[in-house]
Amino acid sequence: MIGPRQMKVLQFIQHYQNQKGYAPSYAEIANCIGTVSRASVCRHIQILKEAGYISQTKGLSRSLSVLKTPTIAGRATGVPKVGQLIEGKSIHSFPQVDTIDLHDFLVPGVHCFLLEVKESSAASCGIDHGDWVLVQAQHHAENGQWVVALIDGYESTLKRYYNNDEEGICLMDDQADKDPIILDAARVMIQGVLIAKIRKYASDAHKVKV
Repeated sequence: MIGPRQMKVLQFIQHYQNQKGYAPSYAEIANCIGTVSRASVCRHIQILKEAGYISQTKGLSRSLSVLKTPTIAGRATGVPKVGQLIEGKSIHSFPQVDTIDLHDFLVPGVHCFLLEVKESSAASCGIDHGDWVLVQAQHHAENGQWVVALIDGYESTLKRYYNNDEEGICLMDDQADKDPIILDAARVMIQGVLIAKIRKYASDAHKVKV
């Protein structure tokens, strides 16, 4: 069980990582909780590590990573896994109901964050306005991956990534009528790689117009 001070530290680390793409320094954490004592910050960090909420790479600065956050009392973390849906056939039920923990399913042991997509330019990969995307926070990507990229330090975009050492960084959609964006590598910072899309459909069928 962690206390309110550790909770504040945990929330600050997670918020900072979501905004910046990397972990805060101990000095920034100290400023957040209103202390000048590095020892106090170290104690809170150690408690969070022992409780399994964060990890840290020894000897590497800004290497704190949030592994999990406390669950809210009374809310289930698992969703029942009842069977398989095969198009044109009845649902094949499993003999025993199991559950999938969505946290473990969507967050494979690394720091991730969610972004709500507005005015999407990624419709070609099935992402529309109002969808949420799960992004794995990292500053590198493989050619062909969808990434959240920051251009010139202020303009964010969701694009497919290609790195050509001679021509620079190419950011593009899958739509044939859209020209790719080609930039010098120094102008592009990768903030994360797309892992999954989350879409919530209307809960009241009578409100949906077709």
